[in-house]
Amino acid sequence: MTRRWSKPLPAPQASLFDSRRIGPLAANADPATSKFAARAHIATGQHGRQCALVLELVRRFPFHTSRELATFAAEEGIDRFTIARRLPDLQGDGLVAKSGVRECAVGGKASVTWVAIGGASEQVTQQEYEA
Repeated sequence: MTRRWSKPLPAPQASLFDSRRIGPLAANADPATSKFAARAHIATGQHGRQCALVLELVRRFPFHTSRELATFAAEEGIDRFTIARRLPDLQGDGLVAKSGVRECAVGGKASVTWVAIGGASEQVTQQEYEA
């Protein structure tokens, strides 16, 4: 008897964000349901859409923490946890980089700030941005 969730998903349509060497969205030790959900996340294009949205946020609002970026994305329907998960994916692609650590204006704790690589925000320093 074949279980429904053991069937392979169709090959996902290639996108800018899903064509890279993607780290596993589910760990080897995770249950099969987590691995199935990770494959579905990519196959439906949701992963690529989230990466595109987060990259646009970082380009528009450089030198902000993931929690601060979430306040700018409230109307987009994307939460801070999704943003925090997609930033390392974009970093692995070489599209964003950590730009430093400072106190988060939302959370009040020391947090990593992010900047897009190769865009207009790369040409300005944090001091120039804050001036």
